[in-house]
Amino acid sequence: MASRIIHLAIAYELAKSGAIKDTERFYLGSVVPDAAPDKTAHFPIFPYDGTKKTLDLTTFRERYASWLAHDEFYLGYYLHLLEDIMFRYFMYTLKHYDPRPEGNIDILHHDYELTNRYVIDKYGLRLPVASKRIDEELVVTDFGLDAYGFIKDMQRDFTARPEGETVFFTEQRADEYIVLTTAFCRRELNALAGRGEHFDEYKYAWIRH
Repeated sequence: MASRIIHLAIAYELAKSGAIKDTERFYLGSVVPDAAPDKTAHFPIFPYDGTKKTLDLTTFRERYASWLAHDEFYLGYYLHLLEDIMFRYFMYTLKHYDPRPEGNIDILHHDYELTNRYVIDKYGLRLPVASKRIDEELVVTDFGLDAYGFIKDMQRDFTARPEGETVFFTEQRADEYIVLTTAFCRRELNALAGRGEHFDEYKYAWIRH
């Protein structure tokens, strides 16, 4: 799925519209799902008799409806899930990335490390702040998220200077994905405000291997 720096860049792009009131909580929410000890925090489901996989945006909207409407932390979390679906579509369907050959997943993760500095500088990113009492948030307790430890670890993304050349996820592709997915997120923000249809997670479900 998308790296935490890429998620943060999309959050910054969305905040430019002025529609996000509490940007700090929004930025934190946009990365914190990756602080979970397992994948359940991403709401995976396996439709079509288990032959495909996607992330259950509908259940998230229903479970956290009252928070989603008024709290940018939950909004950031929700859009993180949409962004991960779009990353799977972008890299695997549009760019034909194949994780199955040995070493390809490690190469992709190294690509993330290599593109981080470019994305941080271009989009003006800074480390999110784990606000007071974040451990008491319902979605945090639901999935045992270690928000403080995660943000502390994320500091490495801002200081590391890895060596090498990108292979699958280049700077150009990082920009392309951010532009594409920001547009989808803006449409979903409209849907949450009652203007338009919600993102269809089933349309972008992928075949399980």
